[in-house]
Amino acid sequence: MKNQIKILLVALPLFIALIGWIMTAIAPGPVATFLIDTGYNVAKLAGMLFLVQHTDFIKTPYFKLIACCLVGVIIGALFKLMHWPGATVILSGSLLAIAVIYLLRFAHKEEKGRSDKLKLAWVLTAYIGTALFFMDWIPRDFLYTADILLWLSIIDFLITDYKSEQQNAAPFTAKEAPLRKVD
Repeated sequence: MKNQIKILLVALPLFIALIGWIMTAIAPGPVATFLIDTGYNVAKLAGMLFLVQHTDFIKTPYFKLIACCLVGVIIGALFKLMHWPGATVILSGSLLAIAVIYLLRFAHKEEKGRSDKLKLAWVLTAYIGTALFFMDWIPRDFLYTADILLWLSIIDFLITDYKSEQQNAAPFTAKEAPLRKVD
């Protein structure tokens, strides 16, 4: 049941984005673009929340370091909005620091599964790619790679979560079924 709600929270915004995409084919306009952008970004946010919610990362000291770096990202973004000097340095430095901290956390982790490797690839691609984009070293199209890795991580999480829910729902397998007494 929990898994169905998670899938619904990701699928419903994607369905809204699909409606917007169909609307652009019929009658392009700002409403269709709004539906696409909003639906896609809400689905991404829901997926990211599922990934963060089901991890032990928040309990580690690395999370506190990343939280400090996120403050730097916010300050850099505000500098960028105000067109103040040093905005790109603050923003890029904070994004690169997040990538390095997450890489160190991954290196110190004892068990590294497929989902951990996918999340690492996503974090490195997203944060390093965004930093390089802000420095005008790479085109915006490179950032789609991070989106693809994020969706692979979300799909892997949903499949893994579904399988574990199915295993927990079945109290025993056919081999472990209790034998009935024959009278």
